[in-house]
Amino acid sequence: MEPLAVLRYHGRHSGRRRDIPVGVHDVAGVPSVFTDRPWRLNFAGGADVIVMRAGQARPARAELVEDPDQVGSALAVAIREVGPRKLGLAVAEGHRPTAAELAAVGRSMIRLHFDA
Repeated sequence: MEPLAVLRYHGRHSGRRRDIPVGVHDVAGVPSVFTDRPWRLNFAGGADVIVMRAGQARPARAELVEDPDQVGSALAVAIREVGPRKLGLAVAEGHRPTAAELAAVGRSMIRLHFDA
């Protein structure tokens, strides 16, 4: 599955359309985006989004998750799948970070839920 996508949404306060390029990672069957950028706050409480990926635009519901335990566990899964560098993480050669270590990174994630 193509990891690169663009999230198209309207800002919560400005109402302006935004197109944000992201990496999408499969975490236990749920497409997820890891970010600590301020735009993530547009998805607090959930928001509609269009996910443009591999030439297709699909509507989805995006949900911000900031619970460190959930984010740490999801990051651990993503690291096992694609490695830390593809997630923008520097990890010492041979070290496998634990979910607790990853929870301390303080990142957030956005879960994408597509209509069936």
